[in-house]
Amino acid sequence: MGLGGRTILITRSKEQSSEFARSIELHGGQPVVFPAIRIEDPESCKECDEAIRKLRTYTDLIFTSTNAVDRFFDRSAALGVESNGFRHINVHSVGAKTAGAVEARGLTGKNFPEPFSSEQLAGLFSSETLKDRSFLLPQGNIAKQELAGVLRQSGASVDTVVVYRTMDAEHQNVSQLLEMLRNGKIDVVTFASPSAANNFFRAIPPDAVSGSPRPPRIAVIGPATAQAVVGLGIDVDIAAKESTVAGLVSAIAEFYES
Repeated sequence: MGLGGRTILITRSKEQSSEFARSIELHGGQPVVFPAIRIEDPESCKECDEAIRKLRTYTDLIFTSTNAVDRFFDRSAALGVESNGFRHINVHSVGAKTAGAVEARGLTGKNFPEPFSSEQLAGLFSSETLKDRSFLLPQGNIAKQELAGVLRQSGASVDTVVVYRTMDAEHQNVSQLLEMLRNGKIDVVTFASPSAANNFFRAIPPDAVSGSPRPPRIAVIGPATAQAVVGLGIDVDIAAKESTVAGLVSAIAEFYES
């Protein structure tokens, strides 16, 4: 019960906060949900639909997030393409959660552990002969393009399709959260993505966090998120060893237990 008496702020999207909140409660903490982002459908599914219709032309499929997995396979099912339509494709996943989401769809493939940046992943593929390979990368609207770029430079054909959008959340309780921060009632502010950190500090002034009489600790899920937080002038106190919600909660609990 390493979080006994601690109040932990969750900034993930509303749809992705329930698992996080349950894990905090199991460790004895009190979760407070303040979504900094929301996940929406793309403005158009045209490019994704075209890619799904020509699945037979792709040799490889890469997922870097559970959002990409869920949105892509939901769209595939809507077009009548079930999991057996992907049997000929090499499926690659980054992170245990992403791999689990792929397996839940009845598929298995090569999994890369986190923390793992797009640049590192691209580096692994760049050592292979890729001139006869064709990659499909379902991703979000703000995904980095380094991976696609390196694959193309190595001779591969690459299509990227947006299957979801990461948007600013519509905050209803900013004043209430500011009051809690100023009164030192938040022990830890958590960030599970760079976009959550960036959007959070657009809604909440950084000095409301760092300038509090009892500033909260800042906890991040991985290197990319840590870089985004530091880039905003905020120090990181806790970083997950494994880039999952469970890993982040464990890191916070270990911080207080030690």
